Amino acid sequence: MSEALVRLTHEFVDVVDGAVARSTETTVFDGLPGRLRLSTPVARVEARTQPVVDAWLDTAVAAAPEPWAALAHALLATSPELDWIVSYEHLASSPVVDAFRPNYSFAALMGPSFRGRNPPFLADGLLAGFSLQAPHVHYPAHHHEPPELYGVMSGDIDWQIGDTWHAKSPGDLAIHRSHESHSMRTTADPVLTWVCWSRGTGSHVYMPSMDPPDNTMAPITY
Repeated sequence: MSEALVRLTHEFVDVVDGAVARSTETTVFDGLPGRLRLSTPVARVEARTQPVVDAWLDTAVAAAPEPWAALAHALLATSPELDWIVSYEHLASSPVVDAFRPNYSFAALMGPSFRGRNPPFLADGLLAGFSLQAPHVHYPAHHHEPPELYGVMSGDIDWQIGDTWHAKSPGDLAIHRSHESHSMRTTADPVLTWVCWSRGTGSHVYMPSMDPPDNTMAPITY
């Protein structure tokens, strides 16, 4: 385990701790920072990058203001040690999938083994990491059983929660309650976020626009 990864983890937990402390959803995320601290380092991570990471991570990190810049730069330093994944990679090609899938990536920092691969720190019952979304990309509306906490580190983004759109900027939080529909749409800049699921890491994601026409609640394995 590199010193850079340990430093990234400390920065991450501190940021989440502050976010939970100032959130009104304390009952949803009660105890999350402490649970993050109990994660167990693994011996080795099979690292991968993705084209969207190679194209946009440097730009996103450079745009991160203080106090989020420390976490963003710690992420950049450890990015070659992380397993950046393509979301929904098993789905058949379609206009919606093809516009989104190559322009978004997620890297787990803490959580369970995911698709048979380990994050740097193993933890039961939670998933935490980072997402990167390229400019002018729409993440289609979806929902899932676990509540979710996002924090914007860099970039401006339009965020739909339920039926309402919100403008989000660095330092802003987005909280999705269980099965609350949400969608994200970037504008001119890439958007870098940290994200946590506080439970239910094996749960399905429901994305009506990608589901079979005869079943708009068909589950998708993330």
